[in-house]
Amino acid sequence: MANDNTVSLKIEDIKINGDTQPRVSIDDLAVADYAYAYESGENMPPVVVFFDGVNHWLADGFHRWHAARRAVLTDLPATIKDGTREDAQWYAISANQTHGLRRSNKDKRRSVTMALGIHPDWSDYQIGEHVGVSHEMVRMVRASLAEFASETVRKTRDGREIDTTNIGGSPSEVFVKNPPMPTDTVDAIGMLVPEHLVNKWNELNREVNEMIDHANALQAFVAHLGDRMDGLGADVSISAMRADVINIVSAIQLTATPHAICCYCGGDGCETCTNRGWLSKHMFNCVPEELKI
Repeated sequence: MANDNTVSLKIEDIKINGDTQPRVSIDDLAVADYAYAYESGENMPPVVVFFDGVNHWLADGFHRWHAARRAVLTDLPATIKDGTREDAQWYAISANQTHGLRRSNKDKRRSVTMALGIHPDWSDYQIGEHVGVSHEMVRMVRASLAEFASETVRKTRDGREIDTTNIGGSPSEVFVKNPPMPTDTVDAIGMLVPEHLVNKWNELNREVNEMIDHANALQAFVAHLGDRMDGLGADVSISAMRADVINIVSAIQLTATPHAICCYCGGDGCETCTNRGWLSKHMFNCVPEELKI
């Protein structure tokens, strides 16, 4: 492969329709900020493109590309690498691990899906290392893709296997698109719960809700004690007991209920979240505001 070459490339010559974008969507606020930077004359990092001899495939810098267009620029600094569209995809998958906007869990899952499409024979550990996610997330995504594939492949009477995805529809597109994902589970702030945490997340919420139901039942019983004239009703401090129950419910909701995916590890498990992948509301309230993205 030839040495990388940074040049000024016409924006219209940079291809963004090669399914090389590992993010699920473009952040319009980031585009606006970058556009202002371009308009102010700031030196922005060059985008990275792969040249296959015909097309320049954008691999890193999609927000900068959109910002440059918004700023009505005609040229964009670009580092050109020799390679195919697939090379651009592979590079893009790991490009934003250490720079750019923080990847959402959905972005990570899309990156894993793209990586498995390029190297399906790689182990979960190899894919995870390249994408920058846990091998457990890779395993879960691989399993969901296998399940989807089994649902769209049908055997004929003579034993042949056919793909039923496009039956009755239009021909397949040139570039492979990601298959539909399972129904999303989101946390209290709208972030996607990683697939490897979904079952545990739902189980914990169910258990917490049961605990709260029991606490509420106890609170109703305590309220009923005030109407009793027997020894139990007379000897128990109704107000103190009711306050204790209220405190228990509050503590459960504040410290025991999964509230948000860990802002530090994105659900992979770290020291801050004690390797759970999620934060309680109390812990989340202690996170610096700049990390709550």
